[in-house]
This record gives sequence, structure tokens and C-alpha cells, in this order.
Amino acid sequence: LYVVDSGHHRVLECTHAGRIHRQFGSGGAGFIDGPMELAAFQNPQGLWLQRDALYVADTGNHAVRRIKLSTGDVDTLCGAGRAGTPTEGPVQDPRAVALDQPRAVAVSPSNIVCIATAGDNRIWAYDLGDRSLRLLAGSGRMELADGEGPAASFVGPSALAIVQQILYVCDEAGSAIRSVHLRTRQVTTLVGQGAWQFGNVEGSRADALLQQPQAIALDGASPVLWVADSGNDQLRTLRLGGGEVSTISLPQRLHAPAGLAVVNGIVWIADTDAHAVLRFDPADGSLRQIPIGD
Repeated sequence: LYVVDSGHHRVLECTHAGRIHRQFGSGGAGFIDGPMELAAFQNPQGLWLQRDALYVADTGNHAVRRIKLSTGDVDTLCGAGRAGTPTEGPVQDPRAVALDQPRAVAVSPSNIVCIATAGDNRIWAYDLGDRSLRLLAGSGRMELADGEGPAASFVGPSALAIVQQILYVCDEAGSAIRSVHLRTRQVTTLVGQGAWQFGNVEGSRADALLQQPQAIALDGASPVLWVADSGNDQLRTLRLGGGEVSTISLPQRLHAPAGLAVVNGIVWIADTDAHAVLRFDPADGSLRQIPIGD
């Protein structure tokens, strides 16, 4: 279980019972590559596990970092430590690429690192093969608009999930769930009525309303997208393929959840404002806190 401890500028590797195996990052804010105990992050947010690497949206450093799990070493894929708009093309110097508040990363089966930058409302694509960066989608304007590539617009993209050639985007300020076709770059709104329209309505996609969702996750064995509906303190599901939005009944209310992971049918929730990690089992409806510590 990997946990972003944003306030302590670190990433934790834990057992499913919460015992900490390793800490990546010294615990102090900084922008330092190298061994895990010396490396430094600044307000990291999103994570993505791909084989032997853990990719980190290092939001405070405006960078995408990578943890090599075999050694624990940290390096920088791209990010200059300051906000800016990158130039598309080959990345010669990773520290010369200025991103703008990357909140989430997701790696496609073809080794493309998709990066959601909330500061400029865009989705970027970094190719691990040729080390190049290109714009995947987003005009930069804050609006909920569908279209192809730069013709589309986002409103604070904050989380990503991938299945095959479809990238799902949690558009936080737009209270929306979007999809991007990785080949055609077509952006489609699945749930969401407008840039500043929010609420708490389940049912058909045309009627459903969310309020500032901050996290999404997919379970490979089920055609369901899980949604942390942070503004409503709820856990929601969106059935893919035209299905409805549903609200999951939980034994307790959540507190602005901002992280999700689903593995083998178990939903792991970062209940952020409660500073807690929760384990939810949909099979029996149980929800329990996992104490994180040594």
C-alpha cells in the first residue's frame, strides 16, 4: 500500500495492515533526487504504480518524479521547480521543463505518462521511450468543453485513471468526470453539467451531479469507475459503458476524501480531512481505518 503523506512531503510504503516498510523523502520540503532517505518532495499529490516504478505528481515542485522501487532511488522525469508552460518535443534536460501544478499521473500500456496539470487545465503526455513531451488535451481555458486535443477544455483536472486506450479525468472544479481517447485525443464529458454547476444527484449521466470530486480509481475486474466525491463527503460509482452514477452506503461519513485505489475488489480511501486511510470491502459493506505507523 503506497500512501502520499502530502503534509510531510513524503511517500510511504506500507503493509495492508498499515505498518511502514519504507519512507521515500526526508520528510522536509525540497527538490532533491537521489537515495530515498535524502530525496525530497514538496506537497506531493497523485501516485501511479507501474511494474517496478512509482510515479509521483510532485505538485509543490511542479514536477513529475519517479521512485525506483528496487533501490528506493528518486529521479525527476520533468519539472523545473517553478510553474510554467512546457515546450513540446524532446526533453533534453528534465529540470528545464516547467509544468504548472501537476496533480495526477497515470501510465498507459504503451509507456506514456499522462500528467494532469491543474494550474493550466491541461493534460500532457510524456513518452518514456523517446523522452518527449506533448500536449494531449486542453486549451488552458477554465471551462467544460469537449473536443479534440487543444479544442477541449478542463476545469482543474485532479485525478487520472487508464484502461486500454481511454484516460479518465476527474475534473475537480468542474465537478465532472471526463474521458480522453489516447489515440484520437477526443475529450468527452461523462458526468458534469457545466464549469460551476455542482450538487448531489445520482442516477443517469444526464442528471447526475457531483461536487468537486478529487479522486477516481478503476478495478480491472469490473466495469466501474469509483469516485471520491469530496465536496459531498461520499463514495460514488459510475458504471462504464453508459451506466448510471450511484452512491455507496457507508457506515460513516467521509471527510473530503482525496485519494482512491481499488485492488482485488477492495477500495482504499485517503480520507484526507480526517488524516486517515480507510479500507472498504463492497462485498460485506465493512469500512475500517488502517493505522499507519511503525
